[in-house]
Amino acid sequence: MDSTIFSVMSFNVWGLHVGGLTLAEDIDGRLKAMVDPIRDLGPDIIAFQEVWSDAIWRHLVEELDYPFFAYRPNRGWVRGHLGNGLLVLSRFPLARERVRRFSALTRTQEILASKGAMLVDLVTPQGLVTLINTHLGSGFTARMGKRRIAQLHELFEWTADIPREHPVILAGDLNLNPHSETYEFLYEWIEARYDRVSGDTFRQANPGDPGYTYYRSRSRGRKGTDPCGLAQRIDYIFVLCPLESTARIAVLESVVVLDLPESPLSDHCGVLTRLEIAPVSAGDVWPREGSDFNEL
Repeated sequence: MDSTIFSVMSFNVWGLHVGGLTLAEDIDGRLKAMVDPIRDLGPDIIAFQEVWSDAIWRHLVEELDYPFFAYRPNRGWVRGHLGNGLLVLSRFPLARERVRRFSALTRTQEILASKGAMLVDLVTPQGLVTLINTHLGSGFTARMGKRRIAQLHELFEWTADIPREHPVILAGDLNLNPHSETYEFLYEWIEARYDRVSGDTFRQANPGDPGYTYYRSRSRGRKGTDPCGLAQRIDYIFVLCPLESTARIAVLESVVVLDLPESPLSDHCGVLTRLEIAPVSAGDVWPREGSDFNEL
């Protein structure tokens, strides 16, 4: 059976600045420094978050030199002046592109952004795969968690028209940890609608590994991992395979990347997942032996 192996990376570049006020440390220096490590990793698809300016997206597009990209910041005059910060680079051609701004906010100051989601269809050798790049609201109080659940409701409604023949990859900075009520809510939604190989690719490939992707110490300009335990896993790549899908995706590997404590490229690390996609034919048995996510 023919198959295609490809890799997907999600990375929040921490490009936060408002007008002339820079709120993230050394944006220009970090942007220059991240180019070679990303080239070395060589992902086929990259979902970036916090690309908050035209200068940042132009730098990433020009320096990384992927043949296809999608950047639709969805800026507003009153709300969302910074845009959504979402950028997709791809070695596969892109078909449909659309964006959505969340109406629910987790923090008042997030009115400056158009946090939401970008949907693109990837034209792979095995047919269309839908990629959703998203950035949910930040904050870890119970109220903020409920607002993130409201954002997920918006995301689910907005993506309900994705053809059930298409596998889906959901990637991004979800600002939730794997022990949260919001994560449980997301998993209940996945289990109700997709087959049993669908889910969190890092957890599937690395059961029991905390896989931290965000260090508050790095966002405050300090070096190294946080001694107070303020490390979180909040960046994800999910694979969602409808039962009606004409192709199936298997997780081959998922790792935390771009983790450089002494010279951080961002306050986030990246997540890189290697996948195999194969067509489904009559009589195929799926999932393959050993690939049942929910038994892990």
